[in-house]
Amino acid sequence: MALIDEKRRLEVLSQGGNPYAVKGLRETKEKFAAGQERTNQERESRYNQIAERLMSEQEYLAVKEEEADRVKAYEKKAIQELSREVVEARRAEYLMQKTKSGLPLIDPTSKKAQIFPSKEVLVETATFGLGLGDVEQALIDRVEQGIKVDPILRVKPEALHTSTRVLLDNELIEPDAMHLTVKPPRVDKPAAEPVQIEVTADDLPQQPHAVPELPGLWVQQEEARKLGPGNLSKFEERMQAEAHERHKNSLCKEQVVWGKVYEGPGFLCDPPVLRFVDFEPNRVYKRKVVITNVSYTFNYFKLAELDDTVKNFFDVTFKPPGRMSAGLTCDVWLTFEPKLNEDISTVVAFLGETGPFELAVECTVPKVELYFDPQAVLDLGTVEMDQERTQQLCITNRGNKATKYSVHVLDCTAVSDDGREFNAFGEDVVTFQKSGSIPAATVHRDSGGNVIDDYTKGRDPSKTYIPFTFKPNCGGEVNVSVEIRFGKDGKDLAPLKLTIAATGKLVPVFVELPSMAARPHLMQLDDMLKDHRDVSLPRIDMECCTAAHFFRDLVVLHNRSNNALKCEFRVPTAMQNLVEFHPDMCYVQANTEFGVQLKLTPTYETLERARSAGLILGEVSENQTFLVKVPVSVIVPERMPVKFCIVARITQPEIAISHSSIDFGACSVAEAVKVPVTLSNMSCLPQEIAFIKLPHEVSVEEKDLAGFFSLNPYPDSVTCDLLFQPSAAKVYEFEVQLQSKLNHVSKIKCIGEGKAPPLLFETPVIKFAACAQNQLVSHTVLLKNETKKSQQFEFGIPEDWPVTVYPSRGVLKPNENIRIRVDFVAEEEVVEAAEPVEQQPEPTEEAEAEAADTAEGTEDETGDEEDEDESESSEAVEEETKPKDRWETFTIPCFVRGYDSKCIYLEAQTCVFPSVLEVQCDGVDKYGTLALQFGELALGQARSQKIRLVNKHPTERCVVSVGSTLSHGPFAVQAAPRELPPGGFCDIPVRFRPLEASRFMERLQVFSNLANLSVCLRGDGVIPSLRLEPEYLQQDSEDQRGVVFNVGDVLQGERVVSSFSVVNASDQFELEYTIGRSITAHPNHSSRVPFDCIPSCATIERNGRQQVDVAFTPDHQSWRFRETIVVAIAGQKPKPISLEGRSWLRSMFLAGFDVPTDQVDDPFADEIQPELEEEQHVVLTMGVPGEVKELFVGNIEAMDKSKKNDKGEVELVLPADAASLGFEVEPTKLSLAPGDMNSKVSIKFDPKADQIEEGGLLKGEWVEIDVKCNMKGGFVPAGSPALFVYHVKVRGLVQ
Repeated sequence: MALIDEKRRLEVLSQGGNPYAVKGLRETKEKFAAGQERTNQERESRYNQIAERLMSEQEYLAVKEEEADRVKAYEKKAIQELSREVVEARRAEYLMQKTKSGLPLIDPTSKKAQIFPSKEVLVETATFGLGLGDVEQALIDRVEQGIKVDPILRVKPEALHTSTRVLLDNELIEPDAMHLTVKPPRVDKPAAEPVQIEVTADDLPQQPHAVPELPGLWVQQEEARKLGPGNLSKFEERMQAEAHERHKNSLCKEQVVWGKVYEGPGFLCDPPVLRFVDFEPNRVYKRKVVITNVSYTFNYFKLAELDDTVKNFFDVTFKPPGRMSAGLTCDVWLTFEPKLNEDISTVVAFLGETGPFELAVECTVPKVELYFDPQAVLDLGTVEMDQERTQQLCITNRGNKATKYSVHVLDCTAVSDDGREFNAFGEDVVTFQKSGSIPAATVHRDSGGNVIDDYTKGRDPSKTYIPFTFKPNCGGEVNVSVEIRFGKDGKDLAPLKLTIAATGKLVPVFVELPSMAARPHLMQLDDMLKDHRDVSLPRIDMECCTAAHFFRDLVVLHNRSNNALKCEFRVPTAMQNLVEFHPDMCYVQANTEFGVQLKLTPTYETLERARSAGLILGEVSENQTFLVKVPVSVIVPERMPVKFCIVARITQPEIAISHSSIDFGACSVAEAVKVPVTLSNMSCLPQEIAFIKLPHEVSVEEKDLAGFFSLNPYPDSVTCDLLFQPSAAKVYEFEVQLQSKLNHVSKIKCIGEGKAPPLLFETPVIKFAACAQNQLVSHTVLLKNETKKSQQFEFGIPEDWPVTVYPSRGVLKPNENIRIRVDFVAEEEVVEAAEPVEQQPEPTEEAEAEAADTAEGTEDETGDEEDEDESESSEAVEEETKPKDRWETFTIPCFVRGYDSKCIYLEAQTCVFPSVLEVQCDGVDKYGTLALQFGELALGQARSQKIRLVNKHPTERCVVSVGSTLSHGPFAVQAAPRELPPGGFCDIPVRFRPLEASRFMERLQVFSNLANLSVCLRGDGVIPSLRLEPEYLQQDSEDQRGVVFNVGDVLQGERVVSSFSVVNASDQFELEYTIGRSITAHPNHSSRVPFDCIPSCATIERNGRQQVDVAFTPDHQSWRFRETIVVAIAGQKPKPISLEGRSWLRSMFLAGFDVPTDQVDDPFADEIQPELEEEQHVVLTMGVPGEVKELFVGNIEAMDKSKKNDKGEVELVLPADAASLGFEVEPTKLSLAPGDMNSKVSIKFDPKADQIEEGGLLKGEWVEIDVKCNMKGGFVPAGSPALFVYHVKVRGLVQ
């Protein structure tokens, strides 16, 4: 080897290398290869050991399974053999085998006199084996059958079998008596060819069997022949136990010195328990143990096997001392290398000559070790309400592991002295720190890195304090509990349940409200204001109080302490005049009470302060009623203030009057003017009021309002009529006073004028006799002229009134009388019939039967009372369903020319009662028949209308039936009528659906037991394609007057024509239109109408157009000419058009000013010699600042060539202060040629900001200027002045 190394060294040197480096590298590689080979051998050896263990375990399990199967089979077999059937069957089989006849009974017929056993049974006697006896052939055959053998092998057939050993791949497969397994190959036996060996019967038990894939019957027979080990006897058991004891005693021996036997362990360990405290995984710890021989003489020990679960973590090393004298020691080092973060508790076993001994080893991971002070109850003591106290829970951690804590509430309910339950933690009565961390203890280690195993010297524990603060808000004991959990999820340690006990002491001063105890229906506690403990404050409810009055109440202060206390009442600064306390500061002696007067004085100033201070609850109602809530504090030095609140509903003691002033106007001496006045109670309290100091000319029409009368709380109101009846022709100015019992006075300023009328009615009121519907009644009255000149009169009756006056106009000479006839027609559309009663559905037969059964069961109980109730209810129903009479009153105006009051009045009163049977439809058509008009309808469309039949008979029912319509016609009755009760009604729906363009008419017959009627059904099928031009006439208007069509301006007595067109856009049907008059606002003085439409009706051909000329011919000057016409177009809704025109006496005119709303449209108002007038006053009202309005000036061109029509001049003269007031007019001068009728004058009102602030203008003030518009030129009638002046009053509102 040395030569080889030297040779290699020389070779490396010759190559210039480092032989030592090469040698080191080569040795390293050789060592690595050797280590690799050794590792592979160890791995293969371990694999073989594991395989052997698995195979042995498999064999053991197989043996256990086989034994269990054998026990189960034995038990099953025993159960089967012990049953009665099995025993009897076995007994019968045995008898059949032993008897010669093969029967279980020897003599079943009982015919033999004597039975000889040898003749009946096959039982071998003693002579059978010697051949001396008489052997029966049956016995011989039976024995031979049992001992038949194979002629070749000379063995029994069931014992004939072979066994083979097969060697494949160096593996020997052998049978096993208990379990068949594959054993590892045997190295000592060479591989051999498979050999089949034939054995004899004598050798079979000692030879192994071949291993089949599936067990055969021969295996089962072999198992059956095996006999298991029997149970040990008591002797065998005792001997076995003695053998075990002898083996055990042979390991150790007693130590006897001088006749004294040593007892106990021969060695002692120091320390007796070796602890590795707070270890960390994957870190090596090493500690020494000293073992001392404490026996009497020499002794020795050795290390025993460690437990399999911990032997990988520990390594025990020591130098074997051999035989040790008594008292000698040996150092044993224990190395601990933990892999898991788990505690380990085990022992290291040693075996000594005198017996075994152990070393206890405890390994613990870092833990949390907590100690609490106090452990269960934390007592916070007794604390007053305005004080607080804090106690701490001390937590000591002796472990080397930190943790976190969290405090959770378990029981938070506490009860105050007044029995109220409250949440001690939710109301911050008890507060604490909810979470925190607990640091680990500080540990000390030895030189080896081990934690010193001593709680005093080995570590310094940490301390954590959790503060709990008690601040009571009421009196009473608090006993609540919390749970302190440790760790992130509360799983490090068991939680600590801590009870917190404390006692709250009440404040010494409290408030008593005696008036609230006497009014339990009021709220005793406030629902919004709360004290420091979130408890509702006590309240004094003053209920409803009126302004400008004061109210009192009592507040009692109680002092429950043993010292006198100073108490001072405080309210918000804004409420000091509203709420007062007398006295506001007092001393309440110990254990006594003190009464303080409360004064509430609601005034308008204090209420405004309350509103600005935010003490008004909710919204202020319409009657200026609102709820005031005033918080009050009782200040006690060095104590928490005692609070309560005052609530009052403040209302105004006023009576609202609908009129602050009344102008009765001009009234004749023989008449009276009635003005309705509404009195509203603006207070939330009832009031009694009365009219006082009424003048002689004024009276209240309602008799029940004479003297004081009551008004319920707001919004109750009453409407009364004030009648003014002058006694002389003069001007009256007076006041009507209304006074309440709260001493509140309201006044109404009234003015009126008494005049002597030129005409007088004989009686101002006429009363018609009662009449039925569609009946005409008449009445006459005498009209007198008591003046000394002729008087012209005219009655102004609306067209929709069912009243006609004859004559309607005329002239009465001085001291002349005329009789006036007044006719009244009770039309259906004016007089409403009795309110119809809904017809209840007819009950079915089943319902009637159930009602009858129920009535029979209760008939005897109800008796006469039910009959009386039914009669009363039937009378009430009959009274309600009976058609009622209707009273109508019409006030007919009669205009008198030249009368300042313009007209006198005639009142007509009547009563209308409904007819017995009534048909409600469209009324009588132009052909004089009762008709249901469908009008024009587009082809293919359907329209339904109803015919209402009303039974107005008070007692009799009406049975109605309807005839059928044509099956191929467009009309169809959609529902049959039903029987009508008295006062009931029934609607018959009729549908109209035309399929061709034509006119349709059918008669519908209505039959009944009261009357028979016929209704004419009419309808036209058309294609609706009509429209109006210009297009703005197609627009919908806001009122019934329709869209305005301006005909233009014209001179008095002349004629102007404007046109619009009716267009038929249909190409298949000729359509018709009609123009009717609806409302004439201002007619001519003559009988000629001012507006005339030509043609008023026409038929327009297909795709045709019809021009309608509207001629305006006024006979006097007026700007009021207006008439509403209705253009009825087939298939469309009637279109109203408002025709307007203006007539002028001069060709120069001014338009665009405000329409007077207070002027009466008198037919004679425009005929007071207008040619003599030189000026006219008009008003123009401006809107918001900055708005521009326009006035129109024009010069009408005369149609009559004889009238001289020159050029006209217009000049507008403004006052000097117009610009300073914000008015601008442009232009101020215009020149108008004849026919120039649409010149504009712009007027703008826009006051500047400096004008409002410094120019003397006030916001909300109306500013007026008088603009003079001078007009001259144009056509001027003869006798009229050349210059005409318009005084335009321009009004604007400063904002």
